Amino acid sequence: MDLAAAQQPHIVLILADDLGAGDVGPRDHDGDPLTTPVSDTPQLDLLMQQGLRATQCSASSPLCSPSRASLLTGRHHARTGVSGVLFPESSVGLPADERTLAECLRDGGYRTALVGKWHLGNVPGLRPWEQGFESFYGVLNSNDMAGFALMENGVSVQSCVDQDLLHAALFQRARETIAQAAGGTQPLFLMLSLVTPHVPVHVHPSFQGSSGRGLYADALRELDAGVGSIVSLLQSLSLDANTLLIFSSDNGPWIQSHGPPAGHPEPWRWVGGQTGGLRGAKGTAYEGGVRVPLLLRQPGTITAEVRTDPVSLVDIFPTLLDAAGLPLPGDRRIDGRNLLGSAALRQEQRRPVEQCVYRMFHADTGLWGTRRLWSYRNERWKLFFDNQGNPTECYDLLADPAETTPLANSSWLNVLADRARQFHCRLDELPVTLPAGPNLALGAQAFASASQACSTAELCCDGRPSTGYESPGTAQGWLMLDLGAVQPLAESQLAFGAAFPTQYRLEHSLDGVHWQTFAVENAGQGGTVRHGLSAQARFVRLQASSTAGGAGLCVLEWRLLARPSGPGGAGGSDSVGG
Repeated sequence: MDLAAAQQPHIVLILADDLGAGDVGPRDHDGDPLTTPVSDTPQLDLLMQQGLRATQCSASSPLCSPSRASLLTGRHHARTGVSGVLFPESSVGLPADERTLAECLRDGGYRTALVGKWHLGNVPGLRPWEQGFESFYGVLNSNDMAGFALMENGVSVQSCVDQDLLHAALFQRARETIAQAAGGTQPLFLMLSLVTPHVPVHVHPSFQGSSGRGLYADALRELDAGVGSIVSLLQSLSLDANTLLIFSSDNGPWIQSHGPPAGHPEPWRWVGGQTGGLRGAKGTAYEGGVRVPLLLRQPGTITAEVRTDPVSLVDIFPTLLDAAGLPLPGDRRIDGRNLLGSAALRQEQRRPVEQCVYRMFHADTGLWGTRRLWSYRNERWKLFFDNQGNPTECYDLLADPAETTPLANSSWLNVLADRARQFHCRLDELPVTLPAGPNLALGAQAFASASQACSTAELCCDGRPSTGYESPGTAQGWLMLDLGAVQPLAESQLAFGAAFPTQYRLEHSLDGVHWQTFAVENAGQGGTVRHGLSAQARFVRLQASSTAGGAGLCVLEWRLLARPSGPGGAGGSDSVGG
């Protein structure tokens, strides 16, 4: 499956909207008594037998906007700040300084096109034609939102959209875009971002009643036929072998119980999909909300394979850049992994998969941009948290993929909770802007919270801005450094995680018993702070409490600077907030 080739492949990424893991075959959960086959998708069934099919693919969020932000950047949506559903009136979106897949491929020689749904911001500067897509034909929001209009490159071409006919138009434009690429010299990146089967469900008249199992199953048949028409076109144009086709969904489905607005004349349009026996659905952190189908297909390059290990939609970003022979952005953390390449390469990059879901907040609430852990996955284990950040239930997804029986081992829950908080802290990439200088804390032995050596605490002074220390999820936390010998200290420099409003106290000591306070301050919601001191000390400690309640202490970087030798050494007690 080595994709290294002289010719860059065309890339066609098809993303369904709210398609469940149980809506497409072959069945991901054969033998599960909870599985109720409802779909009729022969084209997708055939394609999934021809390429790489992942049976444990997760979205980074069970909602549209944050999931799409992760897919297009290769980064967890917590890094991008997209923490919930965007609305037409939202004043935020995918930040302009994020590097999208479309921007990377465009700059690498690709022609880039988006056909279909964007849902990452209506704000000028944050729209698809301003985020790397050279052409756009589609809609900016979900089909259940006000002002749903069909646009082309920033111009409204249809303000009152007949949604029964919409997907025929989107598939037609996608086929036209592919046909144009066949006659050119540029490789094509086409993202076909469907609006179906998001509720309210709409189906072309020629497919209505075709399944005999209701409007939702009819919509699946129309979707399946549309995907089949794309593949048939690639084959007729002799592009099939040089086209990497990806098919997935942004999150799990609405479930059958999802109801329409009161008094709606067509309630059947709000009947949702199937999770394949998984618990929960869209909008929940259970597997039914985040598990999605995933297919990668390129005849002659990608061999047929079923992958059962955990993967994620964030993996699409590095996978497609590698397929195109392009490097990853070097100025930011990329969370995804390349799903293709040689077996040796895949084994070399194999590492435990960590994924988390945050509670989502609409952009019109004061909680937009905050991060509250909802669930954390470490390979086969999945842990849930309450609103206060306390672990509540844990499941073994290998033995219990439907999350029916929580584990009773409280000690294992605590171990996973500690790993979750470490991962949570690493996702906070607040830029560290502390001035350079020899750091006496580097290599110091660190102690945290219970006077016990804590290797993760040492990460806060390892000199790397992408690491740090987060205390257990209590409102109180402290961190102490043993410098190994008495040192003449001149300044303490701290960078706090942005999601944790923190009040803190800094103290120093010669013997670890008698302490002297040299700063008491509120760190606000993150940033860098500096405190001058003129003291001989072997121990320095930071005591802090979250003003938000239950969040703990998050330190991204801590530096201690020595006083220069001779007269005129540093001193004083200035404080600079960042």
